[in-house]
Amino acid sequence: LNWVHVGDDLANDVGASASCGAKAVWLIEESLEDETGEVVPSWSTATNEELEKRAKLDEMARQYVSAKIDKLDELPSVIMGILEG
Repeated sequence: LNWVHVGDDLANDVGASASCGAKAVWLIEESLEDETGEVVPSWSTATNEELEKRAKLDEMARQYVSAKIDKLDELPSVIMGILEG
């Protein structure tokens, strides 16, 4: 294990850091997820094409989530779990 990256963006934080060798922790507020666990933005200026491309990038990055948290105070125990696991 070289490093742990914590971020709230699947493609840019989780996917990018994992591609560089990090264990990625996804920080997401539960209130931003729909019933399937997908992130639902409250608003966006992106076109439908951009949103579709982003959804594909997010789906590819999802496989690299080492842990998911919804509050930063969960981080110490998650990091210990990654180090022990």
